[in-house]
Amino acid sequence: MTASSQVEAALIGVTGSLLVLSLNWLWSRYVEQRSRKRVRAMLRIEIDENLQGLSKWWHGTEAAVTFSRSPLAGVQQLDAAKKLPLPVRNHRVWQAALPLIPMSLD
Repeated sequence: MTASSQVEAALIGVTGSLLVLSLNWLWSRYVEQRSRKRVRAMLRIEIDENLQGLSKWWHGTEAAVTFSRSPLAGVQQLDAAKKLPLPVRNHRVWQAALPLIPMSLD
């Protein structure tokens, strides 16, 4: 082997290594971004479910009001709010995704 062919081989090796390193970095960024989107989507779904439960509870308190134009309407709504049980908060996705949340907030 001549010196020029050794230099060419070294350049090919370095170029190949840089190419593999770059592709590996791009792939890891792609996987991280996909994970972020999945965690955010799961949390968004869970938050929407919890907000729907609160909305149903709030509409239940409003439905209990029979004197809508009376000063007693607020009292009726507060009474209904005390009597109606609060919805159970759903946090199973939050618990499962807890280790991934710091990464998804970057």
